Amino acid sequence: MNIEDLMYDTERQWTDDHLDLPYIADVAEDVALALRGGKPAEVAYQPGDGTSYGLVFTPLSALERARPRVKDGRAWNANAVSGMGYPAYEPGGYLVSHVENVAYPVRLGDRGVLSASYIEEHWKLPLASAVSVALLFRAISAHLDALSLHSV
Repeated sequence: MNIEDLMYDTERQWTDDHLDLPYIADVAEDVALALRGGKPAEVAYQPGDGTSYGLVFTPLSALERARPRVKDGRAWNANAVSGMGYPAYEPGGYLVSHVENVAYPVRLGDRGVLSASYIEEHWKLPLASAVSVALLFRAISAHLDALSLHSV
């Protein structure tokens, strides 16, 4: 996989010259294999630009839900994550946690492509860092898509 093919032209000016693109591709493959198997995955992501991110990927479909609150015979929402399908979570929905920072639901594979500007805004990262994280997410999505094609 050529990671540079996953980069948006608007992001190239924010891409650190020291990114270890083969490492990013390898990590993406490891995470995709775990997620494809329905397992959570973690990575101490060190893309080569002097940063490090503890990331945990949890398939939303694997979550066991606690009972919802029932008031006057009416059950309230049992899903903690919105925007990923209701009442059951859609396949391809993951909760990605940046350890000791934030967690966001994301779609990976089959249309799951996040822009660096989204990551910059929601995860409160500098744009250059957001680009390296977005590249990882896009590479994971590409691997998940490739795995889906091979399993048909």
